[in-house]
Amino acid sequence: MIIFQTESMALFSTKMKFYAIKKYHIQTAAIFGIKGAIVGSFKAGLLNAGTGIVRGIGDTISDSITDSKFKKAEKLLPTAKKFLIAYATL
Repeated sequence: MIIFQTESMALFSTKMKFYAIKKYHIQTAAIFGIKGAIVGSFKAGLLNAGTGIVRGIGDTISDSITDSKFKKAEKLLPTAKKFLIAYATL
């Protein structure tokens, strides 16, 4: 009977230690989880802002190239119209 009580108390003590450790890890995970989520959210915001800046610069360059090509085509348009009219009258 004494051996059984000792083993029972040792098992109970082990279980209590396990639950205490588990509770500590859950609390620690909750703290680092919230902190990690805030840090992750901040980093994601910075990356999104950086991506927006880079895309904005790229779009500006692309638009200016397209505009210059369009202006060159506009200058050639009267010549092309004269050519088409001359070709149609043949």
